[in-house]
Amino acid sequence: MTEPREEYVTRDMDTADDIDGSLHCEHGTLLDLKTPALFILYSLSRTYNKTHNKRLKVSSGYRCKECNARAGGAAKSAHLRGEAFDVHYDNGHECYTILKFLLSNGVSIHRLGVGGTFIHFDIGSADEGYIQDTVWTY
Repeated sequence: MTEPREEYVTRDMDTADDIDGSLHCEHGTLLDLKTPALFILYSLSRTYNKTHNKRLKVSSGYRCKECNARAGGAAKSAHLRGEAFDVHYDNGHECYTILKFLLSNGVSIHRLGVGGTFIHFDIGSADEGYIQDTVWTY
């Protein structure tokens, strides 16, 4: 997996017009995020904003070990690697709309988790020990 490139991630990504929320925990920086994960999130966010006239709300991105433990994250969470995002939804219809959108846009998301108010998606690979083409609930 490609390491983040400073020239790519230091653009004003935390305040992008297409995304609400933060891309990393309080102890992280944009340089902790993996470039492919950022590219996927931004591509999806821009398309979602244009087609649904609404921004995706990121509730969790990169997490350090301390913040991951506090959030109840798995020991091998893709959030720790900067390869995962959680997107907030307000109701069942919005959850369905976001899931349908994520699965129909031809990007390399092979792992989805659905919680009571968020959808987790990541780009963790089989080589890294992540089960592929799966959906789970919290």
